Amino acid sequence: MDRMRISGLNSGMDTDSMVKQMMKIEQFKVDKIKKDKVKLEWKKETWEGINTKIFDFWRKNISEMRMRGTFSSKNALIGNSDVATVSATTNATRGSYNLEVQTLASGSFLASNEPIDDTVPVSAGKFQIKGTTTGTWKEINVSEGESIESIVGKINKSETGVIATYDRGLKRIFLSTATGDDKKIELENTEGNILSALKLGTENGVDGDGNIVFGKGSADAGSSAKILLNSQEFKFDSNNITIAGLSLNLKKTNQGQATTITVSQDTEGIYNKIKDFVAAYNDLIKEIDSKYTAVSKRGMEPLTKEEKEMMKEKEIEEYEKMIKDSLLKRDSILQNITGSMRTILGTDGSKDLDSKFRNLSQIGIGTGDYTEKGMLHIFGDKDNSAHGDKENKLM
Repeated sequence: MDRMRISGLNSGMDTDSMVKQMMKIEQFKVDKIKKDKVKLEWKKETWEGINTKIFDFWRKNISEMRMRGTFSSKNALIGNSDVATVSATTNATRGSYNLEVQTLASGSFLASNEPIDDTVPVSAGKFQIKGTTTGTWKEINVSEGESIESIVGKINKSETGVIATYDRGLKRIFLSTATGDDKKIELENTEGNILSALKLGTENGVDGDGNIVFGKGSADAGSSAKILLNSQEFKFDSNNITIAGLSLNLKKTNQGQATTITVSQDTEGIYNKIKDFVAAYNDLIKEIDSKYTAVSKRGMEPLTKEEKEMMKEKEIEEYEKMIKDSLLKRDSILQNITGSMRTILGTDGSKDLDSKFRNLSQIGIGTGDYTEKGMLHIFGDKDNSAHGDKENKLM
């Protein structure tokens, strides 16, 4: 006779607890995989942050130190800043220059000589326009009742170099060109009497009703800038000019009263760029060292959803930050990076450069004690509290 087997509730066994316990074990395995994945993602983000800092240091600070122009920058001072503002490029030659501004560059300009009656529809017609003395005429077709704004738009699209605007408050059209002595606005009716409606041009007679007719229009020609630099004359179509490595913005004429421009080496600017390099290098060293020597958080794991629900948002952020900050502790790659950086800075570069300097210490840059982990100092710098009393060899 077969034996009867009793299971489940009839067996007296707590099957619910057994199932929950088994599920708990399986959930623990799942949670561990999830936590390991989160830590790998955090580690990846940390490396991305360090890589970005290293790349930014290379792109900005190292690249700047490799450029000859960094150490060739010049300062330019002008005696009378009302005449012009000045800056010097690296190509400027040190010394003094006498500047005399004889004329400023200007453009051609023409405006409606009285308010336009925009309540009266414009009659159909044509007129031609040009903006330079050597330019070609461009014809503008005007339709019956066309708006002033539309006519202005056609002038701007005429490719004559003439810029037109309409001031609705003043009821006038304003025409202008770029600067230069070849710029000159000219207008002429070719069909109808459009210029009279626009109040542009010069009086050209009277029609049968006694109205003044503006048959043609002409503005004064523009002018070029003329300067004397060390008594030699130069001409430009703009007031913003570059000459002999100097960038000038001409503002006022000073005929017969030359002002002096002095160009010198920008030692302070060069010094500040070296300071910026040292500061950026030290920030990078500190960032890497903080990751390498971080306090171990062994045993701390990313939080599960259930664990987060029992904590405040601020507590979660602080907890996760402690883990993230310790992920690269004693990482060999970090150690190799800082070691390489120190080796490169300590390498004798004179064999590759036409220089009498063999290392940074010869120009007053060096490291402090071992606790600073290779951070650099500019000895004698007034902002360096630890080494400010030493000789400053850079200045």
